[in-house]
Amino acid sequence: MGSLAHESLLNASKRFSSWISRRWPDAIWYREYPVALRQVNGTIVSGFMDLLLNIPDGYIIIDHKRFSGNLEEAKEKAASFAGQLGNYAEAVESATGEKVLWKGIHLPVSGYVMEVR
Repeated sequence: MGSLAHESLLNASKRFSSWISRRWPDAIWYREYPVALRQVNGTIVSGFMDLLLNIPDGYIIIDHKRFSGNLEEAKEKAASFAGQLGNYAEAVESATGEKVLWKGIHLPVSGYVMEVR
C-alpha cells in the first residue's frame, strides 16, 4: 500500500471540513468519540466514531475509510458499513434520547462523502 503526500492529506481535510461547515454550520465536532452499547441479545458493541457532530436537531455520524475506487465501487464500499454505523447510531440515540439524522462515510483518498442508510 502506498502513501499519500502530506499536502494531499491536508487538502482532503480542508475540503471535508469546508463541506461540513457549509452543510451543518452550527455543528459541534467530537472526534474519535467513544461509543458502547449492550444490545438486547447481550452483545456489547463498542468502538470509536471518527466524527460525531451535534447539531440543533440531533446528531450526524461520519466514519473515515481508506478507499481509492471509482464512484460505483465507493457506493458499494459505503453500503458495507451500514451495520457499523447503525450500531453507532443506536448507541448515540440510546445514550442521548436524540435522533441520529444522517450517517455517512468519508473516503478522503477518493474525495467522496456518502450517506449510509
